[in-house]
Amino acid sequence: MVRDLDLGLKIVACSTIRQVDGLALSSRNSRLSTEQMKAATVVYRSLRRAEDLWRSGQRDAGVLREEVRVILEQESLVDGVDYVSVAASETLDELEAGQDDFIEASMVSVAVRFGEVRLIDNIILESD
Repeated sequence: MVRDLDLGLKIVACSTIRQVDGLALSSRNSRLSTEQMKAATVVYRSLRRAEDLWRSGQRDAGVLREEVRVILEQESLVDGVDYVSVAASETLDELEAGQDDFIEASMVSVAVRFGEVRLIDNIILESD
């Protein structure tokens, strides 16, 4: 949008600040129970699984999405997975299952509900 509308802005991406257990720091975390907080580490674990698959050569966006979803849905305190996305990190265009011309940088992102709390997180997959 910045480029398309020629807004004269520069977007600077930075790493997500995380707790030791991988949970992204967020004010929403304070609304989680102690039990939910422990369970919420599944969000980062699922993203790391996608990253591990990516590093091992998996380039099928459908496979990455499914692996992330399976991990999230195995956690009993997850009340719903709103989405699992594998998209071009620059345009956010969703990558198709079976698409083998993966671009240089892609983003895996999720939105997961724990009770009334909706956590979002992402990880960037970049070619070396």
